[in-house]
Amino acid sequence: MTTAGDTDVFRSSAAAVANQDCNLESGSASSLTKMPSNDAPRSPSTASLSTCSDSEDSDTASGDVGGGWRSDLNVLLVLAAHWILSSTITFSNSFLVDHRLPNLAILLSAVQTMSASILLAPLIWTWQRDQLLQLKVRDLLTRNRAFLPLCLSFIGMLTFNRMSLRQVGVACLQISRSLTVVFTLAFTYWLLSSPVRRSSLACCGVVIAGFSLGVNQSLDSVTFKGFIFGTVSSLFASMETTLTKKVLPSFAYSPMLLTCALNATCAVLFLPLLMCTDQLWLLRQHWTELITPGFLATLVLSNIGTAAFGVLTYRVIHVTSPLTLVISNSAHTTAQTLVAVFYFRQSTSPLWWLSVFLILLGTLGYAASRANDMRQLHQLHLQQLQQQKLKSAAAAAASSSTGGKIQSV
Repeated sequence: MTTAGDTDVFRSSAAAVANQDCNLESGSASSLTKMPSNDAPRSPSTASLSTCSDSEDSDTASGDVGGGWRSDLNVLLVLAAHWILSSTITFSNSFLVDHRLPNLAILLSAVQTMSASILLAPLIWTWQRDQLLQLKVRDLLTRNRAFLPLCLSFIGMLTFNRMSLRQVGVACLQISRSLTVVFTLAFTYWLLSSPVRRSSLACCGVVIAGFSLGVNQSLDSVTFKGFIFGTVSSLFASMETTLTKKVLPSFAYSPMLLTCALNATCAVLFLPLLMCTDQLWLLRQHWTELITPGFLATLVLSNIGTAAFGVLTYRVIHVTSPLTLVISNSAHTTAQTLVAVFYFRQSTSPLWWLSVFLILLGTLGYAASRANDMRQLHQLHLQQLQQQKLKSAAAAAASSSTGGKIQSV
């Protein structure tokens, strides 16, 4: 789950919200389940029921974390590390796409995917070697038609997110990328045929109102083109999150394996895109501006951070829940907006802050609504499973009784 600017924050939030129906697990893939193990891959139904129990809004640890103050301290440290790393990546990418430097959004995204695939490969080989060896690339490309659109969506998300960050800055990025939740709801209904409740639509309406108000209040200092780029990036992020659900079974329900394969494939797909654009020409013309120690150090920090962020996101869900991740990311992006406004000394109006509050309120409300829906779905799954067990027990008892009568005769 790699990032560009604040891509991972929005991608993991969207993934956690959209994937609480427990078919996914990024980041965005995106891309959110428990920390992968070396066990044999589970069947879809088993994986679904198992991960559903972890998706409830109880913030207790779901794995090896014990109770008491040690458990609370572990959760606090993981969330704090998640916040710090996410902010570091965002401000690092903000420096890399600064207006004083050439616009290398495509090239930086390509370098990010290459770096992420290289850094994640040793982890995959260590933790999930069996799943990797069982993966058949030919079958993946021929049978799973959603993988290529997933890669293209990921490329679009990374590139347009950097272009938006260059135009609007960190302070307005939350507003620019706020429609991710709305697009996620639309694609979940359109591609996955999931039902849509009125409460979810109402929350999306609040987000749209906040986005519209924020754009209106920001046009004095920010170009409208930046918000267009952010909206397109949100569209690709939501599509990538939704397609991840369809592709994940082909990767033995392993988010980390999917993330590594996704980045490696996108790194290859970026090559013709680089050849068809002016990115390599800009790199040659501005080479002296880009080989400074500050730029190179920031680039290395950003790429290492994005690879580590994906692993850390899985850890957050492992010790808490997807709903907690959404709430944490929403609070973090708001805090990040506050820091950016005061650090860059940007003038804002009360209506601008109202738009930020509406976006935060709508996102949290949508997350709570989805969590309630998935809790009810989980209870329905448990009831069906219990009924199947009762029917199996009754059939076994009837078979045993029939066999006893035959022996007595």
